[in-house]
Amino acid sequence: MFLEQYHLLDKKYNLNTLRVVNFGPQLGKSVYIYDITATILYYHAQSTISLKRHLGIHPSSCAKYVDTKIPFLGLFILLSFPIITANLSNLSETEFLD
Repeated sequence: MFLEQYHLLDKKYNLNTLRVVNFGPQLGKSVYIYDITATILYYHAQSTISLKRHLGIHPSSCAKYVDTKIPFLGLFILLSFPIITANLSNLSETEFLD
């Protein structure tokens, strides 16, 4: 990929392409996982990529369930914003996964 970027950005090659390549991390919307009543916050991820890495929830699943009233797995609500009145869960990440 690095070599490909070199050829795309070198002016002597006229490839007629968009000349912007981003190697930075893709930070998206934050995702908050609450219980069905949105009173207990179980987990918070900075992006859907982070959510996939830690909990194994695919980004397309996040897109389907975030900010809708459809419960994820029938147990959780996924939101893109925090609820200040919600209590933090005392479960660790591994306990939550179980």
